[in-house]
Amino acid sequence: MSVRSRFEETQKLNFAGWWKLFFCATALFGVIVGITVVHWMHNLLLDGVTGFVVLGGCSGSIMLYILFGSMRTRVDGQGVHVKFGPLPWKTFDTGEIKWAAACTYNAKKEFGGWGMRVNLKGQDDSYTLNGDRGVRLTLRNAKPVLIGSERAEELEAAIEQLLAPPAKPLEECRSS
Repeated sequence: MSVRSRFEETQKLNFAGWWKLFFCATALFGVIVGITVVHWMHNLLLDGVTGFVVLGGCSGSIMLYILFGSMRTRVDGQGVHVKFGPLPWKTFDTGEIKWAAACTYNAKKEFGGWGMRVNLKGQDDSYTLNGDRGVRLTLRNAKPVLIGSERAEELEAAIEQLLAPPAKPLEECRSS
């Protein structure tokens, strides 16, 4: 049975600012170290190993971006679902959610950065990719969860609609 979605969002990892600098600096550092080691050591085996290390580091960074550079969020009749790259969906069933509120957060201070942070040293669970806006869920077991969103108010409204009790049907007036 297919359940119609009330909210869907796909976020892509934003390589703005310091991310670009980090990857460029890492690649440049690898190349400089490789050239320096080869120049000083004159060892063909070390030359080959250095090339593989630099190539592996660059390839690994690119693969991490391809695999985990997106986060999908969906709200449907069954609950709230979050998915990072190829990982399986994490689902918060409708019955688990007590309430939801759109908020602003600081990923570095609150969670140590963006990404999927689950059960870390008493901190809230968080599912974030970019930015500083999201929705905080409070689950029935009192566990708080943060879901990052570029459309936090829409996500909150979809979750609130999901949690709202169904309207009671109007009873028809019967004439006796």
